[in-house]
Amino acid sequence: MNTNSQADVFDVIIVGGGPAGLTAALMLGRACKRVLVCDAGKPRNQVAHAAHGFFSRDGISPTELLQIGREQLHPYDVEIQAGEVVNAQKLGDRFQVTLSDGNQFVGRKLLLATGMKDSLPAIDGFAELWGSSIFHCPYCHGWEVRDQPLAIYGKGEIALEMTFMLTSWSRDLVLCSDGSAELTHEQRQQLADWRVQIREEKLPD
Repeated sequence: MNTNSQADVFDVIIVGGGPAGLTAALMLGRACKRVLVCDAGKPRNQVAHAAHGFFSRDGISPTELLQIGREQLHPYDVEIQAGEVVNAQKLGDRFQVTLSDGNQFVGRKLLLATGMKDSLPAIDGFAELWGSSIFHCPYCHGWEVRDQPLAIYGKGEIALEMTFMLTSWSRDLVLCSDGSAELTHEQRQQLADWRVQIREEKLPD
């Protein structure tokens, strides 16, 4: 494309078309900015049955939530381009992004709203159960499994913090550390006080 043409230059290019990216596009569109949203179509919560914590939309399917978000962009100068951004570079006072299909776009500002990517452990069956009985966020899924026996996968300080957080939803907890739990004596005592069992056996790959 001709990067010198003002008509071809977006005010803002947003990388990521999930809730964060669409919210940013909505606010920027309402600020009379010309916006491009580049969406790879691989939302983090695509395996989840429902999205929670969105006021007036609690329990909605992730797909429907994104559809509504896109529909509400129609009155504004916002374009959505399907494709994964594979490269971004600064050209003077502008940014150029390249999509996997080779298309290139230029914007005055670049906003990254790609979210997080989950790296699953290489444990047999883990990926197959991801989103159905193995979850990443107690605030997203804790209510649905409240008062049930729950296992926490992890070790060290992070596992201790997650275990403490989960005591709000269940008191029947076990920490599976897949090897050494990497906890101090004091931390182990904390878990014992919460009546949390520690299992340090290695899990099969």
